[in-house]
Amino acid sequence: MTRTSGIIIVGTALLAIMILVIVMNGKVLEEIDNKCETAEIMPTEEEPACYSNNTLYFNIRNTGLKDLSGLKIYLESEYNLSITIKGRYKPGAPIRKKLSFGKQDMKEMKTITIRPIIDQEGKEIVCKEQKLMLKIERCKEQHDSTNRPAV
Repeated sequence: MTRTSGIIIVGTALLAIMILVIVMNGKVLEEIDNKCETAEIMPTEEEPACYSNNTLYFNIRNTGLKDLSGLKIYLESEYNLSITIKGRYKPGAPIRKKLSFGKQDMKEMKTITIRPIIDQEGKEIVCKEQKLMLKIERCKEQHDSTNRPAV
């Protein structure tokens, strides 16, 4: 075997391996997308996201067919913030949350984007395509722990 034919054989083998890796990676990403297709969240109330004093409230429902293992929260403001909330949320279950920010001024909050998180074989997957974006405004009524429980 000549040196040139050896290089061609090695190059062909490397190309075949690269194609196999790309195809397998695409199938894994497709499987994740398919699992996320059944993970859905929707707003539940007339006022799905609002703030009062230094607390943000949001009310959504797991309208998908899959248990959620958490929520990925992104708050748009002057300083943008990302939070992960762990928990088990069954299909059909309402999700009421309140996030307290100490002395932080909530007037700067503009929107909240919520993405469901699912468990896939022990690995948490954030469903990036299944997002819910809500505008944040001052709450119309006063909220406290008696009329707006956090779940």
